[in-house]
Amino acid sequence: MRTRKKLARLLAVLVAYCMILGSPNAVVFAEENEISEESLSGNSPAEETSAAPTEEPYEELNVEEKALEEVRSGNEAIENFESVNPLAGLTGSGTEIDPWLVNDGKELVEAVENGGYIRLEKDVQHRGTIYIEQDVILDLNQHVLEYDGRNDLFEVKGKLTVKAENGGRISYVGNSDCTMFSVNAAGELSLQGGEYSSLSSRDYVIDSFGGKITVGEGAVINGYYGINARYDSYSGEESNVIIKGKVSAYYDRGVNVKKSKVTIEKGGTVESSGGNGITTGDNSQVDIYGEVKRTKSSVGNGINIS
Repeated sequence: MRTRKKLARLLAVLVAYCMILGSPNAVVFAEENEISEESLSGNSPAEETSAAPTEEPYEELNVEEKALEEVRSGNEAIENFESVNPLAGLTGSGTEIDPWLVNDGKELVEAVENGGYIRLEKDVQHRGTIYIEQDVILDLNQHVLEYDGRNDLFEVKGKLTVKAENGGRISYVGNSDCTMFSVNAAGELSLQGGEYSSLSSRDYVIDSFGGKITVGEGAVINGYYGINARYDSYSGEESNVIIKGKVSAYYDRGVNVKKSKVTIEKGGTVESSGGNGITTGDNSQVDIYGEVKRTKSSVGNGINIS
């Protein structure tokens, strides 16, 4: 009897439990419990799922944007620097210890405009006149500066010193009648070693209008004509030429002097293979301590005074 009652009670409990599980109120009660637990944690499932992964990419995006902005700012700074400094492509600072290093004609023009000490790093070809308006030292560094323009190569209004004690050459290879160095009354030109060849131009290698010219020891000038030393009709300044090296004219007039002064020091040589070594006149002064001669041709003289 007791066993039947126990079975009946157990069956009633099971039926009641099944009714509770199958009731909609029970499901709502369960969902409400879940929501209340989530509300206690302070986050919804969507928030918990999205919060963690979105924070790190957001930081990465900011870092990338910041890096790009820094790159853009750097490029703008470089562009601005180059726009105000035309020598941004050159290396060096224009001193003898840290000279401008030149690799082509464009860099040569830019370095000359800035002035200072310039050194060729390789052979350079150029066309067009280069204007010297301040102190410039050009170290050929055993290289060749080759010129094929139609006008004068250097127009010297400042001071130009060409250094080539260890070798180097400036050569004109064009077919026009132009001067390698045109020096006016305010200009100074000093050639310290090296060779200066302009055989294809039927003009002087150096044309001076009241300038100061020094052809140093070891310097060799080879041209159709050599040096034209004359006074400047505007300022009245006379040219002053000192020759310690060698001036050789292929055709005539190793040196032409007009109302100016030329000194050929001991060891210096002026010669012409086709005419007069020196032609002078118009109250000029020529002091000779070296050698003046005519070579090969029977025409002309060592010195012709007119």
